[in-house]
Amino acid sequence: MSRLLESTIEEAALAWLGSLGYIVLHGPDIAAGEPAAERADPNYRDVMLEGRLRQALARLNTDLPPQVLEGKRSSNRTLNLAIARRYSARSEKGPSPQMGLFDEAEAEAEREALAAEEVPEVESVVAGHIRKARGYRKPLPAALPRVDIIHELPEEARLTPDG
Repeated sequence: MSRLLESTIEEAALAWLGSLGYIVLHGPDIAAGEPAAERADPNYRDVMLEGRLRQALARLNTDLPPQVLEGKRSSNRTLNLAIARRYSARSEKGPSPQMGLFDEAEAEAEREALAAEEVPEVESVVAGHIRKARGYRKPLPAALPRVDIIHELPEEARLTPDG
């Protein structure tokens, strides 16, 4: 049986991105100190390629003046503002339902904890009056008659069409 390696997934992802029109480059070719360097940190700790990000922001945010994307002194602050302006949560409708996709263990533990809890009191005193507990059903009065009704089906009605 063959093993699935990270390099296999990476190569497939790079091929797919290349087929979509993205430019795929080898990391050491754009490393700090190389002729086509796009990274500033020789230890590859750069989270983003700032030059590419600035080009993309300028292309996507034509309403921003060029000096906003050019300033070196306030570049991080300006960059963060431009990113927040473009990708902030204001367009989101609420918390993502995907956050709970992998919470099976927590949900199971919560269900077990709820099942282990005792049944709440039937009544509780709240600010001078008695509030009845909700979520339970009163038993039917004993005086009501109980009648069992049994419906007998003919033999041919008891079988499914396939036998």
